[in-house]
Amino acid sequence: MENSLGFLRKLFSTILCCFLIVLAVSSCDMWANRAEILSQKELLGKLQEDIQKKKSELEETENQFTYVSNQITFINNQTKLLENAKIRIENTLRQPLLQTNIKYPLVRKDSLGEPTKRTVFGEKTPQGKKDSSDGWFQKKSAELYDQLKTLEPDWGSYNDDVLIVVNYDIDAKFRVDPYDIKLSKIDGNIVVSGIHPKYEISVEKTPLVREIRRRIYISGVLSSTNIKHDKDWITKARDNADKYEERFQQGLLAGTELPFMEASVTEIAKTFIKASLAPIYRDIKFDNVERPDSLSIVEFLQRELTDYNDRKNKLQDGNRNTASKNETPDEKIEQN
Repeated sequence: MENSLGFLRKLFSTILCCFLIVLAVSSCDMWANRAEILSQKELLGKLQEDIQKKKSELEETENQFTYVSNQITFINNQTKLLENAKIRIENTLRQPLLQTNIKYPLVRKDSLGEPTKRTVFGEKTPQGKKDSSDGWFQKKSAELYDQLKTLEPDWGSYNDDVLIVVNYDIDAKFRVDPYDIKLSKIDGNIVVSGIHPKYEISVEKTPLVREIRRRIYISGVLSSTNIKHDKDWITKARDNADKYEERFQQGLLAGTELPFMEASVTEIAKTFIKASLAPIYRDIKFDNVERPDSLSIVEFLQRELTDYNDRKNKLQDGNRNTASKNETPDEKIEQN
């Protein structure tokens, strides 16, 4: 009996030990699994943080690419407008903005001297009469002239005038030089100055009157007008006509004889320039102020083109650098 009880005790002890061993092993496995689960959760959290960070970086990069793309599109549009405006202005302003035919009568009437008193004895000089000879006779004739002049009635006075009438047939072409027109940027405004019309003129003239007229006054009232037909007076009239016509031709070339046309050409040029620049610049003003930092309209537009191209190149370089930074190692290996 005692042996049986001893056996049972041993058996029970053995079973209890096995149970405890199994329980201990199970507990160790459970704690090991729990630690592994916690580690995996922590790793998963870090991965999610990295994914979110990468997603934010990609969104920022995408926004940067979108901004740069919009900027490049804007620059391309501005560049196209500038190129078109530059070509249009260069080609158009070199051509006549206005062509016209003008019938212009040149009339000049000028006095050839001060009014001269009329006398039947002729004009007296400090040496006596103009037709007297030297010596004693000259002295006596001068004395006689003075005595007779006191007895002479008032014959009035005369004045000699030159009258020139020439008909001009003028074909005029008016334009402006684009390299004379200056542009400046002031407080965001485009200021245009230096619009000076130039002229190309061909002229045909028809002389109508070239003569010298003597007007005779009696007691201050015009009595008669006589045209001088002798050779000397005809030559004098022609010389005066040549002088007036030369001055008129010089005035035509300088633009001073047709000032009313200059205003019209200037307004046409302003309208054309404003229409050409309006698609590019919002505020365009005109004045006649010379500025040392201004550029001709052609040079100004070329500088704008260069600036836009530089901006475009910088944006494209920035895009390439950003794309390179966001490449994965596998993408870099594939490119290499």
